Amino acid sequence: MKNKIRAYALLLVFAILTVLSGLAFLNNVSAVVKWWTTFSEMGGDATLIPASCPGVLPYFDWSAVDYSCVTTFVPFLGFFLITLGLTRALLGRPQNPEIFPFFRGYDQLNIALGLIGTLWGIIIIGFFEMDSVTMGHLMMCLHTALFSTLMAVLWVFIADHAILRPLCLTVLNELQGIDGEDEDLIEVIDKLTASAFGLKGVWDGNREHLATLNDAIVLTRNELQQLGDVGKRVGDVLEGELTKSARSLISEMSEASGQLSTQYERLEKAMLERHAKLDASQAEVTGLVGTLTEVITGIQSIHDKFVITAEKISSENAALVSSLGAERNASGILRGKVAELEGESEGRQKQINELMEKIKTVDEAFNKRVDDLRIDNERLSKELIEMEGKKNVAVRDADESRGKAEKAEKLLEKIRSAFNI
Repeated sequence: MKNKIRAYALLLVFAILTVLSGLAFLNNVSAVVKWWTTFSEMGGDATLIPASCPGVLPYFDWSAVDYSCVTTFVPFLGFFLITLGLTRALLGRPQNPEIFPFFRGYDQLNIALGLIGTLWGIIIIGFFEMDSVTMGHLMMCLHTALFSTLMAVLWVFIADHAILRPLCLTVLNELQGIDGEDEDLIEVIDKLTASAFGLKGVWDGNREHLATLNDAIVLTRNELQQLGDVGKRVGDVLEGELTKSARSLISEMSEASGQLSTQYERLEKAMLERHAKLDASQAEVTGLVGTLTEVITGIQSIHDKFVITAEKISSENAALVSSLGAERNASGILRGKVAELEGESEGRQKQINELMEKIKTVDEAFNKRVDDLRIDNERLSKELIEMEGKKNVAVRDADESRGKAEKAEKLLEKIRSAFNI
C-alpha cells in the first residue's frame, strides 16, 4: 500500500512537471513563430528586427532563449514519457525494466536533437543582412547553438541516467517486482511457511501425548501395560503422522528448492544479459561522449571565430550606426529646410503667377505697341522715301541754282573787269 501511495505521489509530481514543461515549450514555439514572422516581413534587415520576441505566456519567456525549441522540448518529452510509464505501471501493465520509462534509442534521439539545435543556431546567422547584424542577434544565435547541446547533455548524462531512470526503476520494482517474478517467490514462501506451521502442530500434539503418557505411568503401575498399549498405538499414530508430514514437508521443500534454483538460474542469466547490455551501452555512450567532445571542440573553435567576427561586425556596426545617426540628423535638418522652401515656394509660386499675369498683360500691351510702331515705321518709311525724293529734287535744284549763281558771278566778274569797277 505504501509503495502505491509513493508511486501515485511521484506520478502527480511528474504530471505537474509535464504540464509546466509543456507550457514552456508552447511559449517557446509561439516566440519563434513571432520572430520568424517579423524576420520575413523585414526582409532580414537586423536593424528592424528585435533580438527576441515575447511568447503567449510571459511567465515562461525566461526559458525561450533557444530558437530551435530543443531546450524546452527535451525535458517536456522526458517528463511526458515518465508520466505515461508510471500510469501504465500503476494500471498493472507489465513494463520492460531495461528501457523503462523511456524507449530504445531515447538517449541517441536527445543527443541528435542537441546537435541539430547547435547546427540550426549557426545556420540562422546566414539569413541576416551582414551589414545590419547587431550583437543582440549574434547572442541569440549563439544561445540557440549552445543551449540546445547543453540541455541534451545534462538531460541524458545527469538527469536521466543518474536521477530519473534509477528512481523510476525503484518504483517499478516495488510495483511489479524484479522481472515480474516476486509473486512466484511469495507463493513458494507461503507454502513453506504453511508446511512449517503444520509440522509445528504435529510436534506440539506429540509433546502433549507424551506428557499424558508420563502422567499415566506415574499414577499406577497396574495400568502400565494398558498405558503401554495406548502409548504404542499413539506412537504408531504419531509415527504415521510424523512420517507423512515429514515426507510432505520434504517433498514441498524439494519442489521449492527446485523452483528457487530455477529462479536463481533465470535471475543469473538475466543479470548476465543485463551486464552485457550495460557494457554495450557503456561502450556506445563512451563513443557518443568522444563524438560529442569532438563536436564541442569544433563548436568552441567556431564560437571563437564567431566572437571575433561579432566584435568586428559590432565595431563596424557602431561606426555605421554613428554615421547613420549623423545622416539622420542631417536628413532632419534638410527635411525642415525642404518644408520651409516648400512654404516659400508656394508663396513665390503665387507671386510668380501674379507676375506672369502682369507680364502677360504687359506683353499684350507691348505687342500692341510694337504693331503701332510698325505701322508708324511703315508710314515714316514712306514719308522718308518721299522726303528723300524731295531732297534729291531740292539738291538738284540747289545744284542748278549754284551753277546759275556761279555763272552769274563769273558774268559779274567779267562785267566788273570790263568796267574796272
